Amino acid sequence: MTRVLVTGSSGFIGHHVVTRLQSDGLDVTGLDRRTGHNSGDFIHKDLLDLREDFHLHHRLKSFTHVIHLAAEAYVPTSVTHPDRYVQNNVIGTTNLIEVLAAAPHITRFLLVSSCEVYGTTSVPVDESASPRPASPYAASKLSQEAFCQAAAQCWGLPLVTARLFNNYGPGQQPDRLIPALMRACTEGTEFSMTSDGSQTRDWVHVRDTADALARLLFADDVEGGIYNVCAENEVSVHEICRLVFSHVEKPPKVVRASAIEGHLRRSAGIGRKLREATGWSPAGSLDGHLKEAFTY
Repeated sequence: MTRVLVTGSSGFIGHHVVTRLQSDGLDVTGLDRRTGHNSGDFIHKDLLDLREDFHLHHRLKSFTHVIHLAAEAYVPTSVTHPDRYVQNNVIGTTNLIEVLAAAPHITRFLLVSSCEVYGTTSVPVDESASPRPASPYAASKLSQEAFCQAAAQCWGLPLVTARLFNNYGPGQQPDRLIPALMRACTEGTEFSMTSDGSQTRDWVHVRDTADALARLLFADDVEGGIYNVCAENEVSVHEICRLVFSHVEKPPKVVRASAIEGHLRRSAGIGRKLREATGWSPAGSLDGHLKEAFTY
């Protein structure tokens, strides 16, 4: 019987992943240190407290498929508090894989990593590029990858790695770019733009990301691979502002703020490998999804 564990299930992406898998009729259990809001089974646990919980070890070993999303995931905080990222992202991951490496039924461990590991390389970037992490967050995600790759070599962990590019959509944290822009529009407040607005990102709707992860979880001939989850649409902050403002009668005032340490100037991916392996492609357009968001 297929039994799926999703760590970080209470987070922005995790919630959508659980919903996507449940829509396929799968037996899904979420695990998070925060309380969950999906229906279905839920384990309220911090991965840092996993090592001595032998009862939970037994339960975790019953899962056949795992999506590991649980992580601290904000570049500015990693610059000021790097220790949190070592603890939660690196130690939390090693605690999990130590338990799962001995699991008799596990057939897929999908590590959700980040495009941030590529750092200041030229764009668009494919999976063959050498990582050059530019922030403690990026370094912690690359460390996750390294420990999971070691577990695959030493213990036979059936590893697949997904490197996510920038997500947006329902339920995103309110301090992220698109929710902050939309809040400024609806509340009539100023919007603070970091740097000059020319920095770019590859924007993927969270439901598309959830679909990509669901496909990778069960795809054939992907074990050991690394896959970019990107829409191949490098868009600047200026252009995001223009698209958002096009859906309101009175755009907010934009004020300049200083650049954020650790943030990349450009980020965009090549997604050919994922498309060829799973048939995945993003549904809809960035502007279409923004229009939908304002409708609701």
